[in-house]
Amino acid sequence: MSRIVAIAAISLLVPILAGGAAQTPKDPEPTDAEIKAIVEQLVNPNPRPETAKEPRIRYPKDFDHEKERKVDAARRKLLDLGVRAFPHLFDRWDDDRYSLVTQNGTSGAFDTWDVGLVAHWIVFSQVQPYGYWAAGKKGDQFNVPNRPSYPHEFLGSKKDALGWWEKNKDKSLQRIQLDAIDWVIAEEAKKPKNYIDNERNLLGEIRADLTKSSKAMSPGNYYGSQFLPKKK
Repeated sequence: MSRIVAIAAISLLVPILAGGAAQTPKDPEPTDAEIKAIVEQLVNPNPRPETAKEPRIRYPKDFDHEKERKVDAARRKLLDLGVRAFPHLFDRWDDDRYSLVTQNGTSGAFDTWDVGLVAHWIVFSQVQPYGYWAAGKKGDQFNVPNRPSYPHEFLGSKKDALGWWEKNKDKSLQRIQLDAIDWVIAEEAKKPKNYIDNERNLLGEIRADLTKSSKAMSPGNYYGSQFLPKKK
């Protein structure tokens, strides 16, 4: 073996011996311009389907389901981006263009959501991933007041959301979630007769787990609705 070949072989072995198999490089973080482009993909180029307040929906004959699947893919990408996407989603808070079909998890009714409502869902499902349905007695979960909503209190309008972002843009998602649950617990404490021990215990457990964790809670489903792009 020549001296040059031997040196090359050794240089290839060094990273393997030092740290095991070679690490796959991470994808570069998207730029703000790239995130804005993904947010723009929430706009569905299809005509808005007809829905009724019942489990029924009518798609136009020329409705392209593949295009709708791409819209839903953009929604999932933005969810994965976490707080990086928040300010760009706040910019679309009032966007009334058609985005996606959803189905209510309780009634089964279909609805068509605007871009703005999808943007709300992406942010709210991360800030308060345990939603706003308070815990009730067994068999009577719906006859209790709603859990206080941090997102509705602080992010209800575009103006409020942008103002909130200026104060919180340097925080991690985990820190934002802790701020949110501390506010929810404090608000419920103002009306102790409205919430039972099951609710207080649940929130206490969520907070304890979040405090012990090294990362934020996974996104929930704030409104309890399912996104329904037709599968291939």
